[in-house]
Order: sequence, then structure tokens, then C-alpha cells
Amino acid sequence: MPPRARGRRVHVRRTSARRAGHGDCRRRRLPARRGGYGGGVDDTEAIEVIDDEQAGRYELRVGGRVCGVADYVLDGTTMVLPHTVIDRSMRGRGLAAVLVRHVLDAARASGRSVVPSCWYVAQFIDEHPDYGDLLARR
Repeated sequence: MPPRARGRRVHVRRTSARRAGHGDCRRRRLPARRGGYGGGVDDTEAIEVIDDEQAGRYELRVGGRVCGVADYVLDGTTMVLPHTVIDRSMRGRGLAAVLVRHVLDAARASGRSVVPSCWYVAQFIDEHPDYGDLLARR
């Protein structure tokens, strides 16, 4: 019987340790394929990022549907980024990077520094040193 996750069929992909760059073989669960990986972002669908100031978050919308959010808290000239999430069905498409890049560009444009409390934002800044100047001095 195939493995199940929340009542849906999943594919299990085994990656060799050599290809994955890990010391051991790891298993990854992937959602069943339906017209692409996990659902679909059509190439013609518009991707936009909106600042919802009242809610204190940036929303990433694909085709008008909210698919991701990056929460923020303003503290003077500092923007604290505690949480970033992308809808499970939309992961694996680089949408989190689009969202975080927009948030960091907006912080730069407004003259704010950032405190990346979210692990993904911290990792993004580490991997993109051109955003390192935005880090708040401690």
C-alpha cells in the first residue's frame, strides 16, 4: 500500500547521498502530481506583492489568490520580520524568494533596517550579500 499524507497519495523520492550532498540517504515526500508540482502557477498568472499595513504583513498573490505572507513589526526605523509562509500547494516555485526580495527592497526604499527573526529571511540575506547592508546593528 502506498504511503499517504492527509488522505492524499504521495510520491516518495529517494535521493542518493552523493547527489544530495548529504552523508546519508534521505527520503522526501512530494505531493501527487496533478498538472505540475503540487498544483499550478500558470506562466500567465500575475504575481503581485501587496503591503497590508493594517495587518502588518506583505501578501504574495498569484492570480488574485493570497499564496504567501511575510509578517512584520515596525519599531522606529527597524522592521522585524518574524514569520514568512507560502501555501503548501505553492511551494517549490521560488515564491518565497520573490516575497522576501520585495519586502527587503521596500525596507531599503523606506530607509529601514531589518531584523530577520524568520529563518528563511536570515538565510535569504546570507545567500544574497547585496542585502547584508539592511541588517540592523546590534
